[in-house]
Amino acid sequence: MNEKSLIEARNQLLDRVQTLAEKQTSVQGLFLGGSLAAGNPDAYSDIDFRIVLAPTVDKEQFLKMFLKKVAPILFIETQTSFYAVVHFASFIKLDVFVYYPEELQPSPWFANIWILKEEQHQLHELKVASHQQSYLPTQTELDFFLTKYYANLHEYYRRLQRQETIYATTCRLMTIHCLISFWYMEKGYPPNSLGDWSKYEGPRTKLTTAQQHIIQDLLSAESKFIHQIDEQVQITLLNLTAQPSLTLDFAHYQQVVSLIK
Repeated sequence: MNEKSLIEARNQLLDRVQTLAEKQTSVQGLFLGGSLAAGNPDAYSDIDFRIVLAPTVDKEQFLKMFLKKVAPILFIETQTSFYAVVHFASFIKLDVFVYYPEELQPSPWFANIWILKEEQHQLHELKVASHQQSYLPTQTELDFFLTKYYANLHEYYRRLQRQETIYATTCRLMTIHCLISFWYMEKGYPPNSLGDWSKYEGPRTKLTTAQQHIIQDLLSAESKFIHQIDEQVQITLLNLTAQPSLTLDFAHYQQVVSLIK
């Protein structure tokens, strides 16, 4: 696939989507997220398009109307009341999120947005305030990924015993994703949602070369996988919970993991 053509097609789609959105009187702001906003896209980067909508307008109805205007669409991967993931025949993917103004609060995720349209400088103020925020992992976040790590590690073992290789492989990948999430939290970067591998690999990853090598070793590990990932997770959790805001019951951790070691 020609990368130059992909970039041109993406630019054309972005222009069309932006023009359509700007014509809607209920739209109070527009901005981009993701790689385009951060300034490090490649030919295969999608469009993370964000719409700020007047609070008096129903988000679900607006999104349905907007997608009809964006047509022709190749297929819609996901569509909810406030976002959609849309694919086009040009091989370009468009992620559309719809917000009300009060839903936009300062966050590290908004530090590098690309503002296309705004009223009363709300998005500018959001971007400035987000730049002033540093990411700190929360106990809730740590507990979420730890629970998912436990669950997928146990399920990995079960599926191996049943010789369900594909299921086991899926669980193995999820445990590795949890490890990377712990690494990102340790480095002061917000982790992706579980199962979202975006920018965890390749030139835009935050992982060190040594950590990338560990991941490759884990992907090829067989009988020693549980021992190897447990070793890495324990080291990382010890570092993470050295922060006064985070705690971990290591006796409970050992109990959970010992069931399958």
